[in-house]
Amino acid sequence: MINELLNKYWLCETTLDEERELRRFFASDEVPAQLQAYKAWFAGKEEAELTLLDNRFDAMILNKIKPKNRALFHVGKRYFIGIAASAALLISASLYVFNQTDWSSDPSYQDTYQSPEEALNAAKVSLSFVSSEIKRGRKMVYNEMKKTAPITDMINNIEKVQGE
Repeated sequence: MINELLNKYWLCETTLDEERELRRFFASDEVPAQLQAYKAWFAGKEEAELTLLDNRFDAMILNKIKPKNRALFHVGKRYFIGIAASAALLISASLYVFNQTDWSSDPSYQDTYQSPEEALNAAKVSLSFVSSEIKRGRKMVYNEMKKTAPITDMINNIEKVQGE
């Protein structure tokens, strides 16, 4: 009988009355030698430790973990003041740098072509290269998509069958 209660106890299947019976048994002097190892476990358990939690405890815990009804993004006056100050600082720094820079002596801002026709031809060559690379990338994607077409068809057929 005690061995059955112990097994139920270790599986967390005992009732409070059964746990009281185990405590009474191990508090007595009639504990067999093979069960002496469990005596210390049950000897320290007092009835006061087995208080049950009521609905107030559940409500308190749920209240602590329940999300508050707040706006996802609170926009206040301080927020706008911070944005305005940041924008003013950025504009001021940009204007200062722009006015302090001597654009005429910087070679990166000089004209690189002698005539507009040269610049147009260079732009056409660059844009042609970009266009050919985009076409090559699209072909690669298309070829890879053709490889996955049978799988996509199979998935669509499964969805149709499940929808019926």
